[in-house]
Amino acid sequence: MSLQHLMPEVENGLEILFTGKSAGQYWKTAFILCDNYSELTAKLFLSSKVAGWSDVKGGGKFKNYHDILNDVEAAPQITAVAATLSAVKALHVDLKARRKQRNEFFHSANLLKLNVHFLDTLKAFCGLLDYGKLLFGADWETEIAGRPALANLALLVRVEHKALTTDPSALHKLDEIFRKWGRIKNKTTVPAKGAYLTEFPEDMHRRMVIINGGTKLAEELRKLI
Repeated sequence: MSLQHLMPEVENGLEILFTGKSAGQYWKTAFILCDNYSELTAKLFLSSKVAGWSDVKGGGKFKNYHDILNDVEAAPQITAVAATLSAVKALHVDLKARRKQRNEFFHSANLLKLNVHFLDTLKAFCGLLDYGKLLFGADWETEIAGRPALANLALLVRVEHKALTTDPSALHKLDEIFRKWGRIKNKTTVPAKGAYLTEFPEDMHRRMVIINGGTKLAEELRKLI
């Protein structure tokens, strides 16, 4: 696996999150996917950046999630810079908490914490984006920038998180961006007429804007961060 293989998965997870924003039917799915992506990011870093690393421990057993995170914290590239190690450890606290919550979905007998809020999943994806940048540096940003829809989704998730945590006014500004965006995009390679039947039209509109918005949308979103 490489970043080129991981990034389409991250893009899919973010698209699932925002496809179901209005009804919230996919928040938990996106949360679980984000947890998976975090583990894959850690394993990709270790397998590609740490010489001789193996996902197998004594007795031929595969390393568990906590083993993987411990290996990241012990990696020479991480320990070499105190600030990086501190930031990674802080993110690992959140990653472990999310893994515990995710496991409760499937294993808890008392069915605690079955609901996931939109903010929970926003925070999870913001953490994933921060984590990838810490582990892979400029390569992570370059891969995101090379996928226009993902670049816009990465900006959007941060704006949405900001709106729900520190700046409520950002939500109105964000809604204005999407409200003013044209709902019909001229193309010469598709039929001139067509229709979508959707229960939540605003989610569909957002999805189309994210896919087709390109750098113009990215510029508008960056203004809100």
